[in-house]
Amino acid sequence: MGLEYYSKLKNLGYLYLSFAHLADRQLSGSETEEIKKILLVRSGQEDLVEIESLMEDVTSWYNRSAIDRIQVIYSIAAKLNMELDTEDEKRSILDDLLRVANADEDVSENEVNFIKSLAEAWNLEFNY
Repeated sequence: MGLEYYSKLKNLGYLYLSFAHLADRQLSGSETEEIKKILLVRSGQEDLVEIESLMEDVTSWYNRSAIDRIQVIYSIAAKLNMELDTEDEKRSILDDLLRVANADEDVSENEVNFIKSLAEAWNLEFNY
């Protein structure tokens, strides 16, 4: 996996992890596993070991950025908005977030609002 692509996956991992944790202040094992599955598919890899390593990097970054998390999320959202060429690519990330929200079988209002806010920032409509 190239460094640029690893960086993009790491940004997505951070976005997904922060979403799963901050939206309802709980990070379930099922949400973490869903994030790993999504990143595995997005990486095009078959080796979960690389994704486990990526998630360790993401978790470490997330823990180190405790006082700046919201700013990091804004930065990632802005960067993705510039990097992603099509609405479909952006919608696929919104779909990923919805998959993470559904992983614990309890989609909270805060999770829906988080997705709506991101969709709005990307000039997309989102209906749940």
